[in-house]
Amino acid sequence: LSYFQPDSGKRLTMTLDSRPDETVYYPCLYGEYYHRSRWNKVHSNSELPLEVCLQYPDDLMRLKQLCGEKAPETLAEASDFIQREFEEYTVYDFEPGPTPEGEDFAEYFLFENRRGFCVHFATTAVLMYRMWGYPARYVQGYAVPPSAFRRQEDGSYAAQVTGEMGHAWCEVFEDGEWILKEHTLPYRGARAEKGIPAATESGRSW
Repeated sequence: LSYFQPDSGKRLTMTLDSRPDETVYYPCLYGEYYHRSRWNKVHSNSELPLEVCLQYPDDLMRLKQLCGEKAPETLAEASDFIQREFEEYTVYDFEPGPTPEGEDFAEYFLFENRRGFCVHFATTAVLMYRMWGYPARYVQGYAVPPSAFRRQEDGSYAAQVTGEMGHAWCEVFEDGEWILKEHTLPYRGARAEKGIPAATESGRSW
């Protein structure tokens, strides 16, 4: 993936009993195996075995070395470390350019290019959690902001979900449940509306 172009086309309508206070995440696809810089996805209603969510390629030497330098005792410590690495060394960019042939997508993002959008952040975070022994999965879907919801005549709140809300994030399994982890940095530029998360280009396979 070399760039992301937001698509305003309508995808679905989401209806809730009340207006949400925070972003609502709507998953569509889960990442299973990470191989040759790509996720093998399964449908959102499929349960991934936890052992699958601990696997990662053996050849990610730089990422393994980084994770080996830190031994977080809790999930919170692991999350904080990932976030600090991203905030200190990377930026959100709609056009980070392609990953060179022979380079791994996540390692090139974190150690060389240091520019990417949500797919880069989510992929790298999932791999780091797995290396520390936390079952983690890549998720692709939509992140719907509270401002998108409008009150309906029946008292419910509905949002028109568009391609601009496409997003990728990671989830980590702890204490019997999947916990959403948002590690994508805010977009600071002027190309698209600030605050709208971005995933892949509409129609592009990932």
